[in-house]
Amino acid sequence: MERRRAFDYKAERQAHFSKHVRQDFLLEGRKQKDAERARMEAYRRLCKKEGIHSQRLEEYDKMREEVNTSLNNQMQEINVDENLTHNEKKKRLYNLKRKHAATTVSEVLHKKNKRFNALTKVEEIAHQRQEERERREQERKDRETNKKQKIRERKQKNALLSERTGKGQPVMANRVKSLLDKITK
Repeated sequence: MERRRAFDYKAERQAHFSKHVRQDFLLEGRKQKDAERARMEAYRRLCKKEGIHSQRLEEYDKMREEVNTSLNNQMQEINVDENLTHNEKKKRLYNLKRKHAATTVSEVLHKKNKRFNALTKVEEIAHQRQEERERREQERKDRETNKKQKIRERKQKNALLSERTGKGQPVMANRVKSLLDKITK
């Protein structure tokens, strides 16, 4: 049995450790991505077999394309950037690919929806408050107009009831009219 050689220098130990950590991170991300892809393909086959049109699959495919085009655009930007040295470009490309390999499409979707929902929730609350304000304002205006209408009606009724004949007697037609108005209401 052959023993693994001990590292002579601290830098060698650190480099070895870092290399394995990076590889493990990459492999774990790839495993998650492959598992997700296998699940979605199984779901796609099931939907095709059942004849179901799935919105979830459309969103998944659309997001995968967006993520891939985003990765390609970012890689293109790094390659075109003249301010970076060759080693910096290599490092940035490696980190970008590693990050891409480690994030699944469902994680990207979840993050995007989460951000969208938080914003939507705030907008929805603001919209509800605005509607509540408008509703209260409308109710207040309705109360005001109703109050003015009742005051006007009361003044008209009082004017009719205060009319008198030449001898000072109340006008009977006005009394009858006010009683009929009461009955109809």
